Amino acid sequence: MIVGVGIDTVCISELEGMCDDGGAFESYMFSEGERRYASHRLRPCESLAGMLAVKEAVTKAVCTLDPDRWIDMRLIEVEHDVHGAPHVSMKDPLAGYLEGVSVSSVLVSITNEGDFATAIALAQS
Repeated sequence: MIVGVGIDTVCISELEGMCDDGGAFESYMFSEGERRYASHRLRPCESLAGMLAVKEAVTKAVCTLDPDRWIDMRLIEVEHDVHGAPHVSMKDPLAGYLEGVSVSSVLVSITNEGDFATAIALAQS
């Protein structure tokens, strides 16, 4: 059963400006694996923008399920399968949080168009 949905759009050029700080923002917001994945892409900031949109969308999908609990979106790690399809890593502390709000899986999708990356997240019980 669907228990939450979230969507977010990130402006790629704005994120590029934020990433021009010598790597501090990237280190703060993205895991080592996420940064490594983006660094091997043709347009690294486009990939990071998509992953940031996923983090925001997942937060929106699950954080309304328990108003007394909140999850830091930096703890949401976006990974990709062999075909490049994104998915959310279900390791702790995210796994523990999702278990606490009865979410068994979170499906995500990313699309890029022009200067924008958009992601949707669907939380299921």
